[in-house]
Amino acid sequence: MKSVKVLLVDDVPANQRALKRLLRRRGCEVTTADHGLQAVEQFQRNPFDVVLMDLQMPVMDGYEATARIRRSVANGGADIPIIAMSARGTETDRRECLSAGMNDCVPKPVDIDQLFETLSSICDPPTDSPATAADPSDQSSSSQTACKQTLDALASLPVFDRAGVMKRIQNDQAIFELFVETFDTQSDSLRSNIAQAFQRHDYRGAAAAAHRLRGCAANLGGQRILSCAANIERAAETEDDDVIRANLDTLPGLLAELRQSLNLDVSKASVD
Repeated sequence: MKSVKVLLVDDVPANQRALKRLLRRRGCEVTTADHGLQAVEQFQRNPFDVVLMDLQMPVMDGYEATARIRRSVANGGADIPIIAMSARGTETDRRECLSAGMNDCVPKPVDIDQLFETLSSICDPPTDSPATAADPSDQSSSSQTACKQTLDALASLPVFDRAGVMKRIQNDQAIFELFVETFDTQSDSLRSNIAQAFQRHDYRGAAAAAHRLRGCAANLGGQRILSCAANIERAAETEDDDVIRANLDTLPGLLAELRQSLNLDVSKASVD
């Protein structure tokens, strides 16, 4: 994987910085784009070996960006490997990504080892057999299960999974601190954005804010908030006011719970 030129497309700065850091540690050259249109412009100006494409972004989403890259004459747009990064990580998402012209799909938060297995299979396939894409079914199943949790079942989910987070980010403390900082600075405002959008009956806005909150929580293994935000996102898509309201009422307590767990973790780390 040395000297692989990667175009990393993600609208969340924390995700972008974390993945860029991990990719560079593996010897990749990384160029970033904040949304699909910027990705298309970057691709037309510079040659890349692979594109890592987020799906839900402002300005232009990953599906449209992929379509434009595939139509691009410059820099081998028809053949460039494009790997989607999906917050839902379901098999349905994967099928939609393949239909849209992407080569594979990995779930978010991205497991760096799984990502590199997928990158290796696409960029350096075995000579004696066809490349096999990394199978996200295990994480897809857990993601689907989390999305279906009822409010009564939230208590059975972990508040904070530090071990899982550190494994996923290769024990990089700087990335962990970045995720904590992002949660601290954005979680309350995202909750407010959901509530305000809901009051305006702006279901699309509520779903978008819930999607962002879901990502903040997922980066830290905050399964209770992830599940609650996923419930809101799915309910907003079907305009189910009762489900949105019930989960919104639960969110403040869940946010405080995760924040307390993070503070205890920091205190324990400083003592150790």
